[in-house]
Amino acid sequence: WLIVNYWATWCGTCMKELPELIDFHENNDVDAVVVGINFEEIEAKNLKEFVNTKPIPYTVLSTVPVRKTPLGPVPALPTTYIIDPDGNVVAGEIGIVTRENLESYIAQKKD
Repeated sequence: WLIVNYWATWCGTCMKELPELIDFHENNDVDAVVVGINFEEIEAKNLKEFVNTKPIPYTVLSTVPVRKTPLGPVPALPTTYIIDPDGNVVAGEIGIVTRENLESYIAQKKD
């Protein structure tokens, strides 16, 4: 399972969600991988510094904001997509996702 989370450093809601994603990542690293995609225009050194100060333990990539990503639209931040082991986008969520929500969703789909 791949959890792709679009976020930005200036996004207060994203910062509230961050501990949930870190917790999910640290407790589900066998079954799932979290990738954060920074969705703002920010210098690489500033993003790296931000990631290191939190610290964010999962992979963080960066892209400039676009209307539609390869996974789907990102109308607001945070936006999270869930990709199953076969590479299919099976869910998308605008707003905060929690460790519990992610674990519950994946458990239901495994059955």
